[in-house]
Amino acid sequence: MGYDVKVLETNYQRWFSVWDWYRCLLTALFGAGVIEEYDYKGHLLATTNLQAEVNGAPTDPEREEEYEFVRKKRKKKSESGETNIIMTNFEYDEEGFVIGGWFETDQDASVDSIAKVMLIQAKSNQLLQSNREELGLDRDVCIELTSMNGNAISSEVAFRLGMGAACGLAYTKHYEMVSKIIEAWCTVIGMPEEPVEEVRSKLEVMREKGKIGFEIDEYVEDQQMAAIIGFVITMLDAAGVKSDFIIT
Repeated sequence: MGYDVKVLETNYQRWFSVWDWYRCLLTALFGAGVIEEYDYKGHLLATTNLQAEVNGAPTDPEREEEYEFVRKKRKKKSESGETNIIMTNFEYDEEGFVIGGWFETDQDASVDSIAKVMLIQAKSNQLLQSNREELGLDRDVCIELTSMNGNAISSEVAFRLGMGAACGLAYTKHYEMVSKIIEAWCTVIGMPEEPVEEVRSKLEVMREKGKIGFEIDEYVEDQQMAAIIGFVITMLDAAGVKSDFIIT
């Protein structure tokens, strides 16, 4: 399960698993200075552990109550035939936080496994809603960023998230390579030099001050790192041409 992100103006499109999308959002908030190093690393580790449970590792009984809300609202499609599509649905309170959910499928899917997938979606929602003022986002945008409704999201949002994640990548051992990839892509899409220089300057300041006490690579695999780089490229693609993007 994942998010298919498409930049409307350029038709640039990339798919992210729900797990990697959460890692991307975490990196954007960390790079923007919204969450601290300790919390960032803790969330990355917790995500890896939860993902491992879905992939077959033993479930921690003490954490089952975290995804109980999904079990209670499960419903199944009545249409005949099998597909690989699982539709997740959420309920929100007045502040936009997830308070319940269910999924629809015509598969014989594991409720526990899907519930844990929905839990990471709910955590993505909580991450954004809890920090929306610092990010300059509103309730509805935070919902759109963690759902698959296909509604347009502005290039300003893409710019904030892309810049944040780019700055977060200063904490990778592949910093030089990553920065060149991002700069090259910004050149390809014609992004103005000023915001690119802003990112470059911030990265250098962070490194010169010795604030980088760890490397993201210690907490994510190469494929997950590639997803974060892809997130930066996708967001800056939308920002560079001032295009809305959608998530389905």
